[in-house]
Parts: sequence; C-alpha cells; structure tokens
Amino acid sequence: MIDAQVFRTSREVARCKIPPDVAKNSFGYYIDIPNGWESYRTPEELVGFLGIHTTHAAQYLEIIEDIGLLTEEERDWARRYVEFYTGIAKLLCSTGAVVEFKHDIAETIFDWRTILKFAKMPCKVLDYGAGCARQGTSAFLRNKDNVYVAVDSTLAAYTLQNLVLSNITVSDRDAKFRDFLDFEAAGKPLPDISKAERNTRFHVPAWLAEASVPEKFFDVMIAVHVHNELSGPDFLRLVNVFSKGLAEDGIIYVRSELTAFDTKDYFDAVDLHGLDIIEIFRSKGIVPVFCKYESAFLTTVFARVGSTHHKNALDSKAPENSFLDIGKGTEASAKAAAHFVERTAQSVAALGKKTALVGKDTQFFDQFISPIAGRIGIKEIFTESDFLGDNKEDTKKRLADFRPEVIIVASQQLYAIETEIRNMIPDTPFPLRRHYWYPVSFLYKESGNGTDKLFSKNIHTAKDMDGE
Repeated sequence: MIDAQVFRTSREVARCKIPPDVAKNSFGYYIDIPNGWESYRTPEELVGFLGIHTTHAAQYLEIIEDIGLLTEEERDWARRYVEFYTGIAKLLCSTGAVVEFKHDIAETIFDWRTILKFAKMPCKVLDYGAGCARQGTSAFLRNKDNVYVAVDSTLAAYTLQNLVLSNITVSDRDAKFRDFLDFEAAGKPLPDISKAERNTRFHVPAWLAEASVPEKFFDVMIAVHVHNELSGPDFLRLVNVFSKGLAEDGIIYVRSELTAFDTKDYFDAVDLHGLDIIEIFRSKGIVPVFCKYESAFLTTVFARVGSTHHKNALDSKAPENSFLDIGKGTEASAKAAAHFVERTAQSVAALGKKTALVGKDTQFFDQFISPIAGRIGIKEIFTESDFLGDNKEDTKKRLADFRPEVIIVASQQLYAIETEIRNMIPDTPFPLRRHYWYPVSFLYKESGNGTDKLFSKNIHTAKDMDGE
C-alpha cells in the first residue's frame, strides 16, 4: 500500500529538479477543478473511482448503441471484471459502498474491441493516466501473460492503482508487481521494465516515466480521456513517453477529442495546453492510421510511419483509415464527423423506420441528407421555417399525425428546432440522440442497432448480471 507521504515527497523532489515556473504546472491532473483525483478524506471515497465513467452517463445510450450485442467471451470478461472490482471495493471499506459498473464495462469493452484490431495478446501495454487501472485489469483478465505499466501523477489515482495491481498479484500466485515508489523509498535500484517477465505489472509515477520507459518496447500505449486534460508540461511528457516507448509495430490508442477548442480559463481556474497531438506526433514520425467517431467519442490509433499498421492503412479503402496525411486535430475531427454523419444517415435509411427529415434546402441537408433521402421509404420532409416560422401549428399537426420513429435535423438552428420538436410531441420521447461536430442530429425513439440486455439495468454486483 502506498503511503501518501512517500508519494508527495517523491513528487516534490521531482518538482525541485525543474524550473519553478514549470514545476507549478507539473505532475498533476489540472482539469479536475475540485481536485478529486488528488485528495480523499476516507477510503470509501476511493470506491467511487472504480466506476468513474458514470461521468459519461449522458453519452451512455450512444455508447451502448454502437457496441451492440456482446460475445460470450465479452460477457464472461464483464462478469469477472465486476467480481474483481467488487472485491477491491470491499478491501477499501466495510460500509457496503457500491459501484455502478455498467458505464466502465461498456467503455472498456469498446476500448479493447478497437485495440485488438491492431494488437495480439499477450502484449506489452502502457497506460498513461490509468484511473482505477481498468485497462490493466482488463488486460490481465483477457490474458494474464500481458505486461502492463500504469503511469500516473495524482495521489488518489496512484493509491487506487497500487491496490488494484497488488490485488492482481494476490489473486494469481504467478503474477508479479513492481511499484517504483516502493523501490525508491527503500533506496533500491528501480526495476528494469525492458527485462519484464510475462504476467508482470509495473507502477510508475509520471516524474520517473520518461527515464524509465524502454525504447520501442510497447505494443499498445493508451491515453483514454487524458491527453487534453493535462497541463502543457505534463502533456509534453506524455508525448515523450509515447514517442520513446512505442514499438516499431506498436500502436498508440487515444480516445477523446484530439483538440481542446477553448483553452483559456477553463472553469475560471486553469488554462488547457491546447497543443495539437497530431502535429506533434507527426514531427516524431507517428501518424493516425485509424480515426473514427464511435460510441460517443472520437477514437484515434497512431502508429509509426513505415510500420505494418501504416502500410495497412495506405492499402485500405476504409474511411477510418484515410487520415495518414491529416496534419491537425481539427482536420481529423471534421473528417471523422463527415464520415459519422454519412454513415449514420445510411444506417437510418436501412432501418425502414418512419423518418422525419428536417432542414430541406439548407447547406447541411443538401450535403448529407439529400443523397440518402430517396432510400427512406416512409418519410416526411420539413423546412427550418416549419419549426421556427409562423406555421408551427400546422407543423405540430403534421408531426403528430406522422408519428416519426426517427428524426434527422440538419440545420444551423439545430438546438432550437430540437426544442420545438419536443414541445410539439411531448408524449413521444426520443431518448437516443446522436450528434458530432456538424449541425446534423439523429433522434431515435428506440435503439436502431439493438443494444445488449446486459446494459438494460444497473450493475453493482455479478448477481445483477444473472439471466442476461
């Protein structure tokens, strides 16, 4: 178990070795204004971090929509994941504090579906900003011979990661675990990650990571919901770790928007770094070989120029592999958004549902919706003025009589029109909303793809998964 004072002392020593103006913005998680990842009053407070992705509850329906049905292997993994972290919660406290696991299960399943398109297990994984070490636990539960390295710089996260990785060692007598802070505090030489045996996990504070990461060692390097949420110095450390540690045929898996658009005075407390990850990686010979907006977030995979993944992307005709020459994050987002709108519009056309099309004769309607409108058999077409002009009563009657199952809105007045739609047919909810970048949204009365029953209720224990 990591002692808080050992952690803080090691971090302050590291800060003393760099210029003061850099040190004050180093080795922290500055997006977290309440400082929740930094301090905690009781062990029970750490339990909540085991289900941290309840923060994405608003995106949950969209996440599980794209995941669709689970395989039996994924279902088995999910049960073992819940059993493992339920045990961690019991180790933390005896109050019976429970965790809502469904959000983290969904996100982690999506992550590994994508990662395993590019990597084969067992593999060597580095996870920067590891949260509750869910990627490390997932890797262990999938194949215990994976080598996993967690990197972090905040006290609450580091403490929780240490407990999780220690418990893996307890649960499997062959597992090995090395925490760099333990070795530093004991005055012993730091472990050599390059000599890692199978079924080994390492825990490295961010201030020791650049020097400790072996060159071109990792098959998979992960930054999930983290790279835009760092200070400038910490972001550049992440870049240095990734560019140094990425194997010749390895990948960098990034899930989150590539660019922060409003970098000044976030929550009136901190400036975000605003540096462009694509531009910086490109300068180091690392480019996006895959980019797709899916399950509510942009997901990008980077690889070295000349790698197998780079060559495969060059040969591919798939839209998500066409980002090799993209130079900036905003360009990637716009291109992925166009692919998303086109793909989603085509999927709506294939559903055979009664569909209301809103925004006739506008730029984005003509660009994205008109090409597929002829393939939608049962449809009603509306203009912007039908909802924002003087004939709202007529529109209300048309809409109520039509009883749409899907609504596509393509308009710069997107939000105002959606508000009018909900006012006109208040008894017809559209719980699933899909939208990214362009002013085109898709509203669904029910799932189009068919979501897995596992996600239909809360998951606090493995018993909650019985019968699903």
